[in-house]
Amino acid sequence: MDQFPAGPRTPGPPCFWPGPEAALLGTLAVLALWWLARLLFDDRTAMLAAVLATFYPGAIVLGVLILSEAPFCPLMLLQLAFWTLAWKTPQPGRRAIFAIFAGLAAGAATLMRPSWLLFHAVCRGRRNGVERDALAR
Repeated sequence: MDQFPAGPRTPGPPCFWPGPEAALLGTLAVLALWWLARLLFDDRTAMLAAVLATFYPGAIVLGVLILSEAPFCPLMLLQLAFWTLAWKTPQPGRRAIFAIFAGLAAGAATLMRPSWLLFHAVCRGRRNGVERDALAR
């Protein structure tokens, strides 16, 4: 005889385990951080950043919870990496391709966390009444 009475069940698996998804998205975030740090600095700095991000306690705890940070972090870092590639590339055609990928990643990241739109407003600014782009060459 069952100890628990049979009640209504939802379709799908009996419980949701965020572990595999969080592990995959966390790994993607660490790889994207490594790539971004490698684009901006050198291999040693990139490896140090990846190791620190891997063992950061806040990220480990957030991996257990079901929050939008898990998909947002890799998308945000991918946007910044493609943005950096577009900024460093001298060829206009390749720059446009990297900018398109950065825009796609920014759109997906904004769908995860709408507050990410504010980042783009902060990157633009006014100085002495003249509008400027903070990330322009």
